[in-house]
Amino acid sequence: MSHIPERWDGLDFWYFVTVVTHRRQPVFAGESACTILQKAFHEAYHHYPFRLAALVILPDHWHALIRPGNPKPAVAKSQPPTGAQPEAEERARSTRVVIEQVVGAVKRNVLRDLQVKCPSIWQTRFLDHRIRNEEDFLHHLEYIRNNPLKHGYAATPDQYRWCFIHQRPFE
Repeated sequence: MSHIPERWDGLDFWYFVTVVTHRRQPVFAGESACTILQKAFHEAYHHYPFRLAALVILPDHWHALIRPGNPKPAVAKSQPPTGAQPEAEERARSTRVVIEQVVGAVKRNVLRDLQVKCPSIWQTRFLDHRIRNEEDFLHHLEYIRNNPLKHGYAATPDQYRWCFIHQRPFE
């Protein structure tokens, strides 16, 4: 039995998300793989709108601050969970769908473009944390900004190429 709590999803909330590669393989050690991940975010956005306040790509994982938007009609027509109301289903699926779409697009693109020969690129689950307030948001924004330093990839946040902080995430 898993002791991991159910994911608390919903619209109009920011989430701190961590996605780790399978067995911490350095899939994103090269520039081309990082570019593929960036493109996967753009591809996912066209089907599952979201706001991206911050993203950092490290060789074996990435972190992001994401705010899911309203899924486009094709998404809302997907099969709802048993007994769910359409609005509740939309809220409950929003974060999971955005992240799974991004991860799925990256997985396909990495396998195709980099010819990765492994059974899985990602760990089975990803971590998400609903941001509670402005202080929590700023804490996780700074965590993303300083994560390359923590892992020894840069001496200052500005030196790390694969860290993106949106200057106006709320607009």
